[in-house]
Amino acid sequence: MPELDAIQLFVLPLAVAAVAFLSEFVYASLNNVIVPLFLDREAARLGISHARLGWALGSAIATFLAVETLMRIPAGALSDRFGRRAFIAGAPLLTCLSPVLLAQVSAFWMVYPLRVVDAADHDARRQR
Repeated sequence: MPELDAIQLFVLPLAVAAVAFLSEFVYASLNNVIVPLFLDREAARLGISHARLGWALGSAIATFLAVETLMRIPAGALSDRFGRRAFIAGAPLLTCLSPVLLAQVSAFWMVYPLRVVDAADHDARRQR
């Protein structure tokens, strides 16, 4: 294995940190910006009145946070049992699939299972 010079020892961790930051930034944008904007835009099509939109948005976010909290320990146990490699390979696929499926929902109740999968995926990504 070749030895790394001082510049490579500085640049490599910086590049890994930049990729990790970008990943978290995109994920936070999805959860905190895109989902509420999508629900606001699609409220009429999903059968949500604007008077109930705040409740609907809050319940979708609360579902995500509750499942994320409850899945922390089981996700760690599963990654210990089946290996982190499966989580590292599978979690980005779920991350990519969730917004695509969110755009296809035809009723608001369909948002909840997607938020559950998204929260479980978030915990799987944390097992790296």
